[in-house]
Amino acid sequence: PDPEVFLIAAQRMGVSAENCIVVEDAHAGIEAALAAGMKTLAVGTAYDDKRADSRAKDIASVTTEQMKALF
Repeated sequence: PDPEVFLIAAQRMGVSAENCIVVEDAHAGIEAALAAGMKTLAVGTAYDDKRADSRAKDIASVTTEQMKALF
């Protein structure tokens, strides 16, 4: 999967890739985010993706502490 969409979003926000967290529910999205050099938080159907930096069963269970721990 092409990481370009994530890289363009980071560029437009003026944030470096290593300072981004991608919250994804697709295995292909996790792969693309990792290729972009971004932190990943897998949710929903991607919850079982062992490549992700962090995982949550669903978006409602994601905490700010969990996201801060990625850095």
